[in-house]
Amino acid sequence: MKINEIVAKLRQPTPFQWRVQSRNKDKTKAFCSAYIDARQVMDVLDEHCLFGWESAFKEVDGFIFAGIGIATEGGTTLWRWDCGARVENNEKDQMYEQAGKSAASDAFKRAAVQWGIGDRKSTRLNSSHTVI
Repeated sequence: MKINEIVAKLRQPTPFQWRVQSRNKDKTKAFCSAYIDARQVMDVLDEHCLFGWESAFKEVDGFIFAGIGIATEGGTTLWRWDCGARVENNEKDQMYEQAGKSAASDAFKRAAVQWGIGDRKSTRLNSSHTVI
C-alpha cells in the first residue's frame, strides 16, 4: 500500500466524543464541545498504518512538539509535527507534571491532524447547547 492510500484511509471520518464545558445555574442545559482523544488517534494509526508508526516528542523553548512518523512500504518513515501548549519549567508546582502530559497529548493530536486524522468537521463543529 502506498503512502497516499494510507493517508486517504487516515482521513476517513473519526467518531468524536462530546465534553461538557459548562452548565447553566439550574443544570438543565450544558455547553458541549466535540473532541477526539489521543487513544482514538493511536487506534486509527494502528488500524491503517500497515508498516508501522511511531511518535516522538521534544521541547523547544518551553513548547512541547509531537511528531508522528508513518513507515512506508519501502522502509522510509515520513514525519509530520505540530506544537502543543507552552509548559513553564516549574518543577516545584504540583501541576507541572500534569501540564506537561496535557501539552504532549495536545501536540500529539495536532500532529495527527497534520496526517488528516480526526474528522475535521468535528473541529469545525460549533459548540452546542443541549438540554440535560
